[in-house]
Amino acid sequence: MKKEVVILVISWLLVIILYIGKVPRDIKGKAPISFLFAQTLSWVYIFYSVYFKRVEFPFREFPYATKLSFSLYYMIYPAFSSFFHVF
Repeated sequence: MKKEVVILVISWLLVIILYIGKVPRDIKGKAPISFLFAQTLSWVYIFYSVYFKRVEFPFREFPYATKLSFSLYYMIYPAFSSFFHVF
C-alpha cells in the first residue's frame, strides 16, 4: 500500500473518531453546520486555485473525475475547522 493511502486512511479514521468521541452530545448540531460552511469555502478556494494552475495535486483519490484532493478539502480540513468552531 502506498504511503499516501495510509496517510489518508489514518486521517479519515482520526476525523471520525474525534467527531464521535470528542464532540459533546448537546452541541452535535453545530458541528455539521460549521463543517458544511468550511467545506463550501475550501471548495471554492481550491477550485479556483486548480483552475488557474496555482496548485497541482500529485496524488488524487479520483484522478479521472477531478483535479482536486477530495479528502483534504472535502473531509479533513472542514472537520478540523468544525472542531475548532465547536471547541
